[in-house]
Amino acid sequence: MGSCLASFIILLLFATPSMATVKSVTYYLDGAKVETVNYAKNGYLEVILPNGVIADSIRIRPAGNAVIDRVDIHRSKRESKTAREIITLEERKNLLKDRLKALETREEIFLSAAKSQSARAPRKTKNNPEPMANIRKGTDYAIGQLESVYTLRRKTEKELASLEAKLSSLRTTGGGGSVCRVWLIGKNGIVHISYFTPEWHWKPFYDFRLQGDGRVRMTLRAVLSPHGKSSSIFVVPTKFSIASDTRVIPVTGSKQFEKIADYIFIAETESFSHGPTASLAFTFNNMTDQRFPSGDAACYWRGEYLGVTPFKGIETKGLSTLSFGTGAAVDPVAERSKTDSET
Repeated sequence: MGSCLASFIILLLFATPSMATVKSVTYYLDGAKVETVNYAKNGYLEVILPNGVIADSIRIRPAGNAVIDRVDIHRSKRESKTAREIITLEERKNLLKDRLKALETREEIFLSAAKSQSARAPRKTKNNPEPMANIRKGTDYAIGQLESVYTLRRKTEKELASLEAKLSSLRTTGGGGSVCRVWLIGKNGIVHISYFTPEWHWKPFYDFRLQGDGRVRMTLRAVLSPHGKSSSIFVVPTKFSIASDTRVIPVTGSKQFEKIADYIFIAETESFSHGPTASLAFTFNNMTDQRFPSGDAACYWRGEYLGVTPFKGIETKGLSTLSFGTGAAVDPVAERSKTDSET
């Protein structure tokens, strides 16, 4: 979800001399349809579309008595300063990726060393009168090196995430998109412009809550790219290219981790184990006609948090089995928050 719980960049339209306002954003699993309202003056409208817009998806519709006379859309040139900065950041990104690969290799080496030291049988010899002390020293050294590797890797990953966000911002707002020019018949008018961009998308996140009463309570949340506060927000549980599922779900709030809806299913099986670490496995049946796309899922057993695991989604009227606890995936959102607090 890491890619999902990462720093996203707002893609707004900037217009000269008109003003562009984001009216609505409809999020799909692979992108978003953005609709804007643009106010033209003196019969002319010029809008810069952000980089990454799918050219064939651009639609321009007059409102009220406005009449479109002519439209011209062409690629804009990226500023040389921005282009140089992007190249520099790309080089830095490649260096950070190389560092992560090197750290992975060092981690493997010191993990093997720590295991080798702990597995050694103590044998007292003339040259090694205190074997246990030497084994402890070797193990402590390997663990110390591993701690250094983990610290450096965490800092590198944080810098890489920050750099990715800056690169995304420069590609979006630093030119390189498209210039849309619209001529109207008459002095003033309002024009609606819509387009599809893969830069924005949403990822489902599910909360499963069980009380041992034979029911599974599921909350669907949406991990959203940032958007304008005045926008109307919707999510569609499918890809933009698939027209068969046209169910549009309105998002009432404006949070990045917004609650969409609650559902209750019947638990077919439930197996809870206290053990050294509490774990839970359950199966439930989706008796509705709704399909729920894949994402990440968190589980709560009688209010106790049991972790996060990948969730393959639910087909219409189908069984689904989930397990949480021992061996479950680490919560990427919690890990990011923990990392930020530590640094």
